[in-house]
Amino acid sequence: MEGAGHKNSTRNFKICCGVTLLLSIILIIVSITLFHTILKPKKPQIILHPISLDEIESQILSRLRLNVTLRLIITIKNPNYGSFKFEDSIASLIYHGNNSVGEIVIEHGTVPSKGELNTRSYANIIGDKLVKSPYFIKDIEVGSLNFTSNLTLHGKVKMLKIFKIHATVNSYCDISILVHSHLAIQLRCHSKVRL
Repeated sequence: MEGAGHKNSTRNFKICCGVTLLLSIILIIVSITLFHTILKPKKPQIILHPISLDEIESQILSRLRLNVTLRLIITIKNPNYGSFKFEDSIASLIYHGNNSVGEIVIEHGTVPSKGELNTRSYANIIGDKLVKSPYFIKDIEVGSLNFTSNLTLHGKVKMLKIFKIHATVNSYCDISILVHSHLAIQLRCHSKVRL
């Protein structure tokens, strides 16, 4: 009698382990499928919308000096199923390979799932460094100053209100300032995400 009870409990234990293993395999397959289809991180889109070019300060008496502030609205579009919360960041303004002609300050924020965030910002262009470039006079004659912004946003993606994944978004935008009309236009932006 005891042998039959022992065989039944061993059999029940094996069945329980088999069912648990099968359910674990199914859960892993479903999780991998979801992650590689619906939950797979997609590239966010960062767009710069120049509003105005102001606070132009120039001094020519002692030496040529120029400082400019470019006011911007930055749109961050999040195509993912998780929200993206990012920290304060500073983007570099690059002019013909010189990394230090200006900065764009971006304050922290959260982009909702499948949503977008518009935030106001400004770019301080340090004219002294711009004027020293051998390309400056040629670009003024053509009527257009061309910059590239290099932005890195560090933050966390919150998936299904449970998982928090560290993410980094890199974005490169081309900005052109039309000198004669004081208008700034954004040409194109490229973004990519790293988890």
